Amino acid sequence: MTQDVLNLIQHLINASLLAWFKRFTNFVKSQGYTQGQFDHTLFTKTSKKDKISVLIVYVDDIILTGDDIEEMSILKASLDKEFEIKDLGQLRNFLGMEIARSRKDIMMSLRKYILDLLKEIGMSRCRTANTPIEVNTKLGDIKKMALQ
Repeated sequence: MTQDVLNLIQHLINASLLAWFKRFTNFVKSQGYTQGQFDHTLFTKTSKKDKISVLIVYVDDIILTGDDIEEMSILKASLDKEFEIKDLGQLRNFLGMEIARSRKDIMMSLRKYILDLLKEIGMSRCRTANTPIEVNTKLGDIKKMALQ
């Protein structure tokens, strides 16, 4: 294939992705969600009971989280009717992050991503160095932190 043909194909793919995201954005906004001002792939909805639903899109992955279980169920059903989505259950991996849950905590790790990256660049046998954050640091509850 010539470079002109490859450029045309890339342009058509980009145009298709933009059209899909515009349709998706309009649909999600029609469901009462607000699009993030700085991250246009982030959508939020706060209920009258001060519960929140958060949706973020990355290529063809959609993450839906929050404490408004009822709203999230409604949105999932609506999205499935409009876009034929597949619910993959609890989030386990996203953009190289491994996510694990317990009853009271959510743990995120980039261990596998980093090991794969080190192997890819030929540094899998390198020595470790101290990190600028304490190991097993727990991030606080944003609602509690806002009250302080």
